[in-house]
Amino acid sequence: MSLHVRTERALEACHDALIVPDLWPTALQQLADALNVSSCTFASIGDRPYERPRSLGHCEFTSFWVRNRHHAPCPYTGKAFPFVSNYVIDDQVVSADDPKTMPYVPETARPGNREWWAAGSFAIADRQWCLSVYKDRARGRFSHDEGRYLARVAPRFGRIVELAEKLEAVKAASALTAFDQLKCPALIVDWDGAVRNLNRLAENLIVKDLHLHRGRLWSSDPASNRRIQELIAAILATARGSSPPLNQVVVNRADAPWLLMEAMPVTALGSGVFNEGRALLILTDLTKPAVSDSRLLAIVFGLTPAEAKLAASIASGIGIDAAAASLRIGRETAKSQLKAVFLKTSTHSQPELVALMNRLRSTNRA
Repeated sequence: MSLHVRTERALEACHDALIVPDLWPTALQQLADALNVSSCTFASIGDRPYERPRSLGHCEFTSFWVRNRHHAPCPYTGKAFPFVSNYVIDDQVVSADDPKTMPYVPETARPGNREWWAAGSFAIADRQWCLSVYKDRARGRFSHDEGRYLARVAPRFGRIVELAEKLEAVKAASALTAFDQLKCPALIVDWDGAVRNLNRLAENLIVKDLHLHRGRLWSSDPASNRRIQELIAAILATARGSSPPLNQVVVNRADAPWLLMEAMPVTALGSGVFNEGRALLILTDLTKPAVSDSRLLAIVFGLTPAEAKLAASIASGIGIDAAAASLRIGRETAKSQLKAVFLKTSTHSQPELVALMNRLRSTNRA
């Protein structure tokens, strides 16, 4: 049985968001509107739902949810898995008397005007996910007819999420390959602190002084190992997309130059919210020669030579007008190239580009 036309169009908008991630909030709100609900989001079991895209109308509620999640936990997500059927609505999870005693309702649901909840389930590989939808007070409780329709929508949405994860995995693998060209070992650490992906040079390093134990990175040198574990702990305690306060350590190696190990957000290399990596670890031989800024940017982010020269000029601290003049190009040409640089590096401003370049330079110092 086909879905309603509005739902089909909303799912098409979610497909568009695969290519332009900034469209996710709008696309999800379009889906919420098509389902006649106030807002929506999605997550997998054990996931951090506030890290996933959410509809425009869900942002204010999320702020309540994040602030109160420890002392006023949501009664639905913990009890709803595994789903008995392909959908669940709020009155299947909590009784009519429960809201009177749980802090979630007065501290989160009511202030956020999201009193009613339902979810449709879908599976990707061995993980179960749910598409959660919310209604405000005026819309009233969910009916089982609405739940059954949501159960038809969720698998279609699940195929979009599955494709998004595959695309992000390709981006991460491409980024690691780029570091091979820079002769720089690099690996990706996931949400549990385990190594998820690594490039060829990192594979060659992790044999003796550095090794993997149950998927985690360890050093044979006790002092170096302590520093590595402190770095990974700092990564896991830092919000997605941010650099941890402790973002680099030195690793001792027997009969070989010391390595600088630096943590960089995975998002800095163009990866989005669907990648399961938490941070990129870059290993730098402190005796290697440096690579020029423009070549570094071109290799890592796939910039054209002209884009890389402009980005390197701006990353040196000068404005776009001065950069355009030094490169002997027009201001409009420079603006067009800078827009492409922002898109390819997942940055949104010149200060963000400068900060990203500084992180890259620190892995490339002699």
